[in-house]
Amino acid sequence: MRQHVQALLAGLDRARHIPVVAGPPDGGWAADLASMGVSHHPLPIPATFSPLADLHASRRLRSLLRDIEPDLVHCHGSKAALVARLAVGSRSPLPVLYTVHGASAPGNPVLGALVALMERGLAARTTGYIAVSKVVAGGLRRWGVPPDRVAVIYNGIAVERFAGLPDRAEAKRMLGLDPQRPLVGMVARAVWEKGPDIFVRAAALVARRRPDCRFLLAGSGPALEETRRLAGALGVGGSFLFLGHRGDVPLLLAAMDVFVQPSRSEGLGVGILEAMAAGRAVVASMVGGIPEIVDDRVTGLLVPPGEASPLCEAVLRLLDNEDLRHRLAVAGCRRARRDFDVGGAVRATAGIYDRLLAGAEAVRLRSMYPAAARRR
Repeated sequence: MRQHVQALLAGLDRARHIPVVAGPPDGGWAADLASMGVSHHPLPIPATFSPLADLHASRRLRSLLRDIEPDLVHCHGSKAALVARLAVGSRSPLPVLYTVHGASAPGNPVLGALVALMERGLAARTTGYIAVSKVVAGGLRRWGVPPDRVAVIYNGIAVERFAGLPDRAEAKRMLGLDPQRPLVGMVARAVWEKGPDIFVRAAALVARRRPDCRFLLAGSGPALEETRRLAGALGVGGSFLFLGHRGDVPLLLAAMDVFVQPSRSEGLGVGILEAMAAGRAVVASMVGGIPEIVDDRVTGLLVPPGEASPLCEAVLRLLDNEDLRHRLAVAGCRRARRDFDVGGAVRATAGIYDRLLAGAEAVRLRSMYPAAARRR
């Protein structure tokens, strides 16, 4: 989500839209925004369910909104959307746009039902919605959101970052790896939804038949240490590279023979798009918005979510069939670079800004000149 926001901020035409960010008080995040010339206001939004903390964050945001007087509020993710809509209130004409990146509370049906109930209550405070995939848009309909208030805008990536990469053998050498050993990798946050434990279990199965294979997990998160311990318990700890957060993702992708994304829940899958743009064969879960970007056996292989054995078999199939691996990689690269460049996503989002702002201006004028509005 942060990557999505940064790409949007970088692509906006500052002559038309001046962005100001209120977000987590994270030093790295603030530094990234400062390098882009974007003003950042720390806002302690809790990651977990915490009503008192949410109310405190909404009061902080309400004060900030009074100070900066924005023309539009764009929130990303369910917690930010809750805080923002509480801050704006039900009577304000300030338009609120909510980008929904995926299912809220995946794997927790009780909390998911509470989120759906809350969203129905907050719908009146939401001017418009952006869904990052068609399946996410379908979830909004279950919240009772009318389809005419939802736009589907796929996440975009900066495809130029993945052009001119070193070949696989050279990339492995640059990372200190043996060019002769196959490398299967995953780049994602280490959280339950992304399935890093499924990757480790599948890797243990792959290693039994391909002991020469190495595995790479790049990404930080609360499940990282648990995933590392699982790899040790399954006997593949010595074959795994746990790299944490990395800024050289294009190089990591260039070194991989196969990229995996065994998500249990996924709005779309930016990591998959990046792997495709880097020309890597992809194996991913058949869940969420992933089938909208990965056409099974055409631009990648799809497997059932939550299961290690099918993931293992798909990885081995690609490692053992260089022609298939090459064909999927070429088709996936073509699709990612043609359909998912971030410029298109930025232009579509800016267009929604303009429409919502035009509507807000009409509301403002009607409130200033009610008699003239009645005559019309």
